[in-house]
Amino acid sequence: MASKRILNWLLDIICVACVGFVGWHAWDYYIRPSPRPGDPTGMVGFRLKLRDVTWSDSPRTVVLALSGQCRFCKMSAEFYRALVDSARPDRFRVVAAVKKSADDSEPNLAELGIEKARDIREADLAGLGVRHTPTVMVVNRRGVVEAAWVGKLSASQEAEVFRAVKVEAPPRSNTAASLEDESTRPVQAAELRALLKDPNTVVLDTRERTRFYEAHIPGSLNMPIDEIDPRAPHELPTDRTILMYCLEYIYCRAQGSTSSEVRMRQFSAFACEASRRALEEAGVTKVRCIADDLATLKRAGVPVDGKPHP
Repeated sequence: MASKRILNWLLDIICVACVGFVGWHAWDYYIRPSPRPGDPTGMVGFRLKLRDVTWSDSPRTVVLALSGQCRFCKMSAEFYRALVDSARPDRFRVVAAVKKSADDSEPNLAELGIEKARDIREADLAGLGVRHTPTVMVVNRRGVVEAAWVGKLSASQEAEVFRAVKVEAPPRSNTAASLEDESTRPVQAAELRALLKDPNTVVLDTRERTRFYEAHIPGSLNMPIDEIDPRAPHELPTDRTILMYCLEYIYCRAQGSTSSEVRMRQFSAFACEASRRALEEAGVTKVRCIADDLATLKRAGVPVDGKPHP
């Protein structure tokens, strides 16, 4: 009798464990909420579904979400080429998910740097949770996104991608450095002081009004991110370089090693890219970001109205 009770008890434990295991996998595959479109922080931790891709074929997969009409995709071609050349089945592989449009029925793969990639697929990027191109995702064997970046990556962010796939980044060529035109280089304090003396300089501050009124660069135009679409076509010149003061970009430049700091930098990169893309759609394509916060700029001799917070 005692042995029968023990056997029943063991069977109950096994049944509960099986139900829990099946339930967890069902939640992981079917119930878990979808990633927030275009938000790298929201995409991390979620399962990516890409047709005909078996994630377990390689320890990690780098997914490049690209468009043939994306200027930043073409500017990043050297980096994508370096990823493709470094890929090995026992380390990581590269899958390019390319969006085709009516104006781009056959994207120029060489312009995108993926002409040698083995896995190139036409994809519905919105269905993958991708709102802006380029987007780079590192996916593990289970198809779960471990890290994500949006936009034209800096040299340090490119190195982060290689670290995420456990591979040493190859040295950057002189050609890659030269391709980083002035639109990708932040405006430092010394250059900003000189530019502000030019009456044609346009400074765009994308913070909320309350923060802008507390402190700002004299003569700057306040245009919060959610107002760019309706205002930019009418208020910003398309033939000049716009110097954008964007707190998200400044946070993105901050260094840190904790997971929360990394996730904040990923979100910041998305927010900065969203501002750039909104300006680009309004015809404003010459945009440079100001490198430091107002308190730092003021200490470096840049004129600032109000009392800036560090």
